[in-house]
Order: sequence, then C-alpha cells, then structure tokens
Amino acid sequence: VTINATTGAVTLVATGAATITATFAETENYSEATATYELTVIDSQAKGGANNPYTVDEAIAAINELEDNGTLDDVYVIGYVSTQGSSVSSGQMTYFISSDGTTTSQLQVYKGKGMNGADFTATTDLELYDHVTIYGQLKKYVSNQNVTTLEFNTGSKLVAQTHRQDNTIMVDGGISQTIDLASETTLTLSATAASEATVSFEIDTENSTLPANDYSFSNNTITVTNTNSTGGNVVITATATGNLQYKDGSATITIAVEAAQKKDNAIAINESGSTAFGTPLTIDYLVEDGYDGTLTYAINNNAIADVVIGASTITFTPKAIGEAVITFSAPETPSFNAADDVQFTLTITAPEAQ
Repeated sequence: VTINATTGAVTLVATGAATITATFAETENYSEATATYELTVIDSQAKGGANNPYTVDEAIAAINELEDNGTLDDVYVIGYVSTQGSSVSSGQMTYFISSDGTTTSQLQVYKGKGMNGADFTATTDLELYDHVTIYGQLKKYVSNQNVTTLEFNTGSKLVAQTHRQDNTIMVDGGISQTIDLASETTLTLSATAASEATVSFEIDTENSTLPANDYSFSNNTITVTNTNSTGGNVVITATATGNLQYKDGSATITIAVEAAQKKDNAIAINESGSTAFGTPLTIDYLVEDGYDGTLTYAINNNAIADVVIGASTITFTPKAIGEAVITFSAPETPSFNAADDVQFTLTITAPEAQ
C-alpha cells in the first residue's frame, strides 16, 4: 500500500499484509500517541477464490504442484459429482467430483460435510451429476505405502449445490391417443425431450391388452394388422437419456385401439315371383353398400328349382311345377351385422299349350 501523508488516503497496489502506523506528535495540550492498523489486501478474483473457483482439472493441477502431504487452504472448487458416496458417518461422506461428470479425472472429497457445513443425513443428499461448489483444504495425501491421493481434506463443505432438472418428454398428440379401426389402422409416434436427446419408444408388453398378434411396431409406428380386432390398449414407454443438466427422462403412452363399429345390413327383394316351367326367372336384390359377405339361401323344396345368386341378381331355373319358399340370409361379417332373413315365394307354372 501507499499512504498520502497529508490526507491519510490509502492506495492498494498489491495483495498481501501491511501494518499501518499512525502517530500524533506531542503538543502543549496533548501527549504523543501512536496507533497501528493491520491491513490484508486480497484479490477477490484470485483463482481458487469464492468468485473464481478452480475447476476440478485446475484443482488437480494445483495439487500436483504440492510437496507430498502439502495443502492449499481456503480453496473453492466447482464441478460435478462423478461418484456418489456409499455411506454417511458422523454427518460426513466421501465422494468424488470431476469437471465433466465422468470418472476419468476425479478429485476425492474425503469425509466432506453437507451444505454450509451441515451434516449429511443420507447418501441421497448428494445425487450423481449434481453441480457443486466445495470449500475447504486441498491436499496431496501420500500414504505410508506411498500411494498418492488428490483430495479435499477432512472438513470441506458444500457451499452450492444444484440438482439436474427433470427431463420432460413432450409427446406429439399427448400420452393418450386412439386408433379407431373404423377409419385407420396406423399411428406414428414422435416426441421431444428437454435434454434434446433422441426419444426412443418400446412396447410395454406386460401392461398392453391388445393381443400381440393383432399389431406390429416398427420405426415408431403401430400398425394394427388384424382389422377385425376386438380392440385393447398398447402401452409404450418413451425414454430419453440425460446429460449434466437433465436427468434420464421417461413417459408412458397409452394407445387405445377401438374396434370398428359394425354397420346394420338389410336385404331388399320381392316377396314372390312366378315363371312357367322351362323359363328361368331372374330378379334383382339389394344389400347395404360395402357389404363384404355373400348372400346365402335355403329352399324348402329343392325339387322345384335351382337357385344361383349373382352380384345383384338371383336366377331361378325351374325343375318342376309347383311352389317353393326360399329364405335368403346376409350373414354377419367383420364390418356388418347380420341382416334379417327374407323369404321369397317361387311359383312354377305349367307352360302354355302350343
């Protein structure tokens, strides 16, 4: 320091300690007096200080410069928990930190204390990849077996701690979605994670109720291969890996597969018809559009006529003179309910005399 002798102004010129002595000369009214003041000048931005802590790599480099069992006092180091402690004893826990959260280049924190010197109560007080600032004494510990350990000596404490954030996964369309087999058979999943990692999808077979043979899952797309499926749920787990800022993330997605609702069906046909023996009779019939089944019949007298059902017509070929009742049916299909049966009365008359 330098001092202005007239004003007493002190100018700081370097770090270190200085003793300032002030004297008062004797006067007629006052005796001589002397006072001293101890002044310590520090650099608030000095490396390893509270405002400019060492990284773990920098701390390791500094420790390596020490003599065996040498120490550095009042040091701050910032890093990530790379190896969690396995136990807590007397409120202290031994764990490791590194600059990048990996175990490649770690610094041991030997019997460290919790936040601001408080006791640790459980190993879970300190989570893997927590971002921490630690204050204490660095030491280059060399054992009697000549094993060197770079560490924070006993008595260090946490002065800052930040847990990783939850890695929220946002699923496009939401975590509850539907495949309605009446109109669709596929659904493609997509999602984003807070960590910006790729989101992966996996079927939870234990909790899915849709029969496994009814669908396939490939390239994040569910395809219902059995369009006649009675329905059920497909449960999917979405995952995204974490990083130093975010934890591993997961989300559960439920896809409800709804069976297609069957349509009602009806047969439209005349109630009766007749033809002379030797002359076939053809009539029209109608069923609901899109009916994917086949019209069937039952005749109460096979000796009267042969019956041939076409796409929209029915042809009766007489075999004998007489009357028969034919019952037509449109059976249930995957898309349609069964139609009510209808009856047609066929009369075969004698041919006109020539």
